[in-house]
Amino acid sequence: MRSIVRAAIAVLLPLCPLPAVAQDAYPSRTVQVVVPYPAGGSTDPLVRIICDRLSRNLGQTFVVLNQPGAGGNTGTASVVRGAHDGYTLVASAAAIAINATYYRNLSFDVEKDLVPLAVIARFPMVFVVQPSSDLNSIADLVARAKQKPGDISYGTSGNGVLDHLIDEKFKADTRTNMLRVPHNGVPATFTSLLRGDINFMVAASNAVMPFVDAKTVKPLAVTSAARSPQLPDVPTMEEQGFKNFQMYGWAMLFAPSNTPQPIVEKLHDEIAKALTDPAVHKLLTDQGAESPPLSLAQLRDYVHRERELYGAIVRAGDMKAE
Repeated sequence: MRSIVRAAIAVLLPLCPLPAVAQDAYPSRTVQVVVPYPAGGSTDPLVRIICDRLSRNLGQTFVVLNQPGAGGNTGTASVVRGAHDGYTLVASAAAIAINATYYRNLSFDVEKDLVPLAVIARFPMVFVVQPSSDLNSIADLVARAKQKPGDISYGTSGNGVLDHLIDEKFKADTRTNMLRVPHNGVPATFTSLLRGDINFMVAASNAVMPFVDAKTVKPLAVTSAARSPQLPDVPTMEEQGFKNFQMYGWAMLFAPSNTPQPIVEKLHDEIAKALTDPAVHKLLTDQGAESPPLSLAQLRDYVHRERELYGAIVRAGDMKAE
């Protein structure tokens, strides 16, 4: 009888989960955070701020690895293919929600293969023109575009990127014909605007603010639900008559979908703790960022809604990666 009992225990013991132990022991070694964009890009410094605080709080190094390629898809796919043990995470911008539709043959699904852990930072997008421009509102811009179809030009930082999709929605909503001039990155787009090569552009508030402070651009609107604390005199798109035009640049942390739930919950809680640290909070808010405190369920819903929003724009414009 004793031998039967011992055999039963030997079979059943491995099946008994010990979530508290797994959660308390994590992390026991270095955690790698893949940023699927070039070093020095807009997502990179935000992730490093959080990784530094997590390293201090948890006693293990959270190291950033830049792995760019295919609009963020290369690095993200490598994380999905890797071990789902909490020791390899991925930090992504809104591109991950756009790419779900813009790229037709992705090897991963953002909702099935990844679990969102936190919104590190979220920025309103800003419509800007030259300071000398006689366009002083979105209404002025629309009126000019309708008065002279094809005469108004705008710059985008690339193809299938967030500002491109915002501009496409703007054109569709206003039923205007404007000329798009794609660029290789946000700095190049600003250069064209400052030279007067284009009439307007859209960029995240953290990229726009240095130019606003230097009085080298004039903001016309923000795409957030409320006015930006950094730009209190600039009306929202909704204030200017545009419903359902709330779009943000953001950075989020994700874990692979089969990561043990206790580790997912611990990461979620620890990132939330890091984001409320006064020093971290100041670093982010000084850049105009907000970090909405969302539950794991709310984060999944947020990613789903972002995917649906940008997917609708991509499909309406018959856009796809070349």
